[in-house]
This record gives sequence, structure tokens and C-alpha cells, in this order.
Amino acid sequence: MKKPVARPVLLLTELILDLFIFVVCTAVCAGLLVKARGMSRDAQQLTAAVAVAQTAAENLRAGASVSSLSGLGADGGYAVEILDRGAGDGASGYEITVSYDGRAVYTLETGG
Repeated sequence: MKKPVARPVLLLTELILDLFIFVVCTAVCAGLLVKARGMSRDAQQLTAAVAVAQTAAENLRAGASVSSLSGLGADGGYAVEILDRGAGDGASGYEITVSYDGRAVYTLETGG
């Protein structure tokens, strides 16, 4: 006949399993928090890039030259590149690309 397992051993086994489950749940929650922080940062960059692109588009519509808008957004670390789409093919308008740290964040196409 088998010898029954002592209660302290069962208690210790249960505590070890509980600790393991707690560690796994903590790791999952920490991963979710890190991912949420990254998504929040990306959303903030996108919001700022949209504002910079909208400002550039409004200035172009008001008659500002493309060269005068080159420094737009530079104080926040954003770079603005404006491409004239009306160069010879009959289409008019601009393509405004806003970049942050060399990565394109937002592109706005304007119509004629």
C-alpha cells in the first residue's frame, strides 16, 4: 500500500504552483502595460504630425511658398516634406509628409 503524502508537502506544492501562476500573470500584465505605453506614444506622435500637416496645408492654401514651410514642426522634432503633384501631369495639389526621427508618421494629399 502506498504511504499517504504528508500535509506540509501538499501545502508547499500548492504554494509553489500559486507563486508560478502569479509570476505568469504578472509577466502578461507587464507586457500589456509596455505595449499600451508604446501605443500611446505612437498616438501622440500621430496627433502632432496631423496638426503639423494641417498647418502646412492651410498655409499653402493661403498662398505661402513651399520653401517658407520647410521649418514647420522643427521645434517638436518633426520634419515636413512637401511634394508638388502638379508638375506636368495636369493634376494639382501637394503631398505633405511629416516625419519624426526619420520615420514617416503621416502623409496628407491635398487636392487642387
